[in-house]
Amino acid sequence: MNDRRSPELTIVIATLNSAKLLPFVLDSINHQTFPSKKIEIFIVDGGSTDNTIDIAKSYHCRIFYNEKIFPAYAKYLGFIHARGRYIMFLDSDEVIESKRSIEKKMNVFSRYASVRAVTCSGYKNPEGYHPINSYINEFGDPFSMFLYRISKNHMFFIRSMKKYYKVLQEDKDCVIFNFSESKRLPLFELVAMGSIVDVHYLRENFPEINKNPSSIIHCFYLLVSKHVNIAIMKDDPLIHYSSVSYRRYLGKINSRIISNIFTDAHEGFKGRNQFDSGFMKYKKYFFIPYAYSLILPLFDSFYLAITRRSGYYFIHVILSFYTATLIIFFKFSKFIGYVPLLNSYGQIKE
Repeated sequence: MNDRRSPELTIVIATLNSAKLLPFVLDSINHQTFPSKKIEIFIVDGGSTDNTIDIAKSYHCRIFYNEKIFPAYAKYLGFIHARGRYIMFLDSDEVIESKRSIEKKMNVFSRYASVRAVTCSGYKNPEGYHPINSYINEFGDPFSMFLYRISKNHMFFIRSMKKYYKVLQEDKDCVIFNFSESKRLPLFELVAMGSIVDVHYLRENFPEINKNPSSIIHCFYLLVSKHVNIAIMKDDPLIHYSSVSYRRYLGKINSRIISNIFTDAHEGFKGRNQFDSGFMKYKKYFFIPYAYSLILPLFDSFYLAITRRSGYYFIHVILSFYTATLIIFFKFSKFIGYVPLLNSYGQIKE
């Protein structure tokens, strides 16, 4: 699968007890029409206790160990060690659907010299998977939905981006956006969603990434500062196996809130907020009134239920109230000196 002499593309996958889905992810890479000899695959593992490493070895992946556990640092390690001209970030629960996905993304770089990053057309829900997956794949969490209002569902992603941002060019394969004149930047993580980034351009223009691991998480915002263009592919979704239960999803919301309130890490919203300007910088303070009003989340739920043809989106009201309550609880906890310990992503130890 890997030719260590001259890879053109480095694929970075952060893992932690990922044995259940990792074979599907790696098979989807194996089935690509892009030449396998031009690809190197990095598995950056946070200390798996299942057979994740054995699976990675069976697929001839290069393995790196992430002593800091968190996936954000794993992606930084992948960036540091990547030898390809381009780097692709793929999460361990993201399966590439189209066999021509990588080939078509790489062709975009060849056709458009101003494009420095290409991402997929959004997330697609696995058939028969837990219904909470639909909500997660669209908005991630209620706070992100309120703040950015960008759907990552493959049927709505490009449509919602066109609503707010400037389209420079469009062809049969992709839509090219420029964000340099935008006063409100989207939630756009190029270190996931099967995104491919020009790693040489990042290294030449942003040497600070080598000294600041959290910078790689915000490479979209760094690229925007240089007025480069970003492409979104058409008809190229990722199948995203996000959460298998409500309990697991609520645990993720917990960990995200704790990380932003109690830690100095700048991977999540705390890091993104530094790139906001104008009203967007202060919009976060309106989330709790929004959630507790109930009527405003209910209005959004009606809209989503009608446009998505699914009454399941009324869960947005409950999730908004739950998230706002957690924010208040943990803010008060910090005020009185109680600090929960975040052991790893989605795993909280008090």
